[in-house]
This record gives sequence, structure tokens and C-alpha cells, in this order.
Amino acid sequence: MGAGGKGIDPIRVRSALAVVKQHPVMVTFVAAPVLLGLVLVWVLISKPLAVLLPVGLVRFGGSALLRRRA
Repeated sequence: MGAGGKGIDPIRVRSALAVVKQHPVMVTFVAAPVLLGLVLVWVLISKPLAVLLPVGLVRFGGSALLRRRA
């Protein structure tokens, strides 16, 4: 898990999922630039990079968030 054995707060996870369920159009609108960027990387640069890029962003972004909270 994260730094010091602390994980993601389950209440925050449930809250985020509730927002996605109640406002799917808003979530799509917010995610559209990221998806467009991934499509551009896929088409213009490299398909494997477009697959690995979100994995790396989630991994390193999540670890940075958990480190900041600790």
C-alpha cells in the first residue's frame, strides 16, 4: 500500500463512486481531455506508450497523493 501502511480511505472511495454514478456526463466531460490525449499518443506516437501511460500516471500519481497525505 502507501507510505506507512496507510491505504485509501474507504469513505472517500464510496463518495467518488457515488459521484460517478450520479453524474456520469460530468465525469465524461472531465475525463475527455485525458482520453483525447491518450488517443493522440496512440495515433501519433506509439500504441504501447498509450497503454503504459495511464498505468504509470495512476501508479506515480497515487503514490504522490498518499505521500502528501502522510
